[in-house]
Amino acid sequence: MLFHGAGAQHSWGLAIVSCTNEFEEGTEIGLAELWTILEITAYTAGYESTQKHPWDPLYGITYSGTRAQQWRTVAAGPDIPIGTRVFIPELSGMPNGGIFIVEDRGGAISNAHLDIYMDNLNDALSWGRQHLEVLFWLSGDINEIAALIDRDRRQRWRDREALARLFP
Repeated sequence: MLFHGAGAQHSWGLAIVSCTNEFEEGTEIGLAELWTILEITAYTAGYESTQKHPWDPLYGITYSGTRAQQWRTVAAGPDIPIGTRVFIPELSGMPNGGIFIVEDRGGAISNAHLDIYMDNLNDALSWGRQHLEVLFWLSGDINEIAALIDRDRRQRWRDREALARLFP
């Protein structure tokens, strides 16, 4: 699989592209695009995923303090900043166009893993464990985040066969 970015092709699973966004006149925020492949699972607000019951005041509330919302909320590893936008091309036909917001964390979620919030437990279980191409729009030290993703991928992916196939 090849990734394209800034005129370069990389077969090793990461592409880094720089861009800037101007939000209001005179204010620029530099973002970098990071393409990679992550292990993606799904979770719900239920006890099986969060150890919270519906009567718990924090039921359905994410690490960032927002209410988890299907087709918006994802949980990411500790080094992926809260508020980061994530595009999953495989899900571009969904109501969110494949764009999610990192709003949550999880004890079993590494930097090489995303957990998509779903309202329905059967949907989350049916999703299973997938390895999909992902685009992060990030500020900060993109090379450091890329290295942390790669480290966690090699140390924590459960599917060692997929790891060997995707990252020989």
